[in-house]
Amino acid sequence: MEFGRKIRMGSSNSKRIRELRDDIEAITTNTAKDSPTHRQNSNNKDSDIKSDIRRLIEILGCRSNDEIKKIKKDYKELFKEDLEKYLAEITSGDLKELLLALLEANRDEKPYSVDDKQIDKDARKLCDFQKDDKDKESYITIMTKKSFHHLKEVFEKYKDYYEQEDSTKKELQESFQWLVQCIKNKPM
Repeated sequence: MEFGRKIRMGSSNSKRIRELRDDIEAITTNTAKDSPTHRQNSNNKDSDIKSDIRRLIEILGCRSNDEIKKIKKDYKELFKEDLEKYLAEITSGDLKELLLALLEANRDEKPYSVDDKQIDKDARKLCDFQKDDKDKESYITIMTKKSFHHLKEVFEKYKDYYEQEDSTKKELQESFQWLVQCIKNKPM
C-alpha cells in the first residue's frame, strides 16, 4: 500500500497535483489571483510529486475545521469547481482517502479533549497498523477526526510502547508520516 503509486504513472496527474498544491497554497496565503489562470503559472521543475503531496497534507492536516471550510469555499469561488471533486479525480487509493477525510473538516476541536482510555486505544491501533497495515480506515479516522491535543498524547503513548522517537518511522506510508509531523509541530 504505497501512496502516489498510480499518480506517478501519469505525468498529467503529477502536474495537476502540483497545480492543486499551488492553488491551495495561494488561497491559504491570500495570494490567489481573481481567476484560475494562476494555475498556468505552476511550472516549478524543482518540485516532485512526493513533495507536492507532502505540502498538500501539511496545508490541510494542520488547519482548523473552519479554515478547511474556507479553503474549500475560496477554491470553489476561484475555480468554479468543488475541491473534493477535483481532488478525487486526480488522486487514488489511500492518498485519495486521506485527503478527502481531511477535507471533511470534521476534527474534534474541543480544547484539551483527552480521554486516557481512548488515547491508549488509539495508540494501540496505530501500533497495530504499523505492524500489519490492514486497518487503514481506523488509522485515517484517528488522524483526521481526533483533536490535535489528543493526537499529541497518542503519539507520546505510542512512543512509550515502542520506544521510538518518530512515531511512524518504519513501514507507514510517507503521507501519514507527514501528517504526523504536521500535527506534532502544530502550536497549541
